[in-house]
Amino acid sequence: MGTAAQTAVSPGALNGVRVVEMGQLIAGPFAGKMLGEFGADVIKIEPPGSGDPLRGWRLIKDGTSVASAIAEQALDRARPAHR
Repeated sequence: MGTAAQTAVSPGALNGVRVVEMGQLIAGPFAGKMLGEFGADVIKIEPPGSGDPLRGWRLIKDGTSVASAIAEQALDRARPAHR
């Protein structure tokens, strides 16, 4: 197993796979997050105007829920610019 630095630049098992994630609440976004962590290019589609209901659930920080912020952060780390 490589170091954290080596792992961060290694292509994931799903590198080159594009996923359209249209789920809401917990299961769909979590699956998209996991696929993104394995290298997939995840395109999340949300309802216009309201977005994913998970964004407004529970603890609100800077206009979004903490759960949503964590999911977005994980997807940001999975994007090629962050590898």
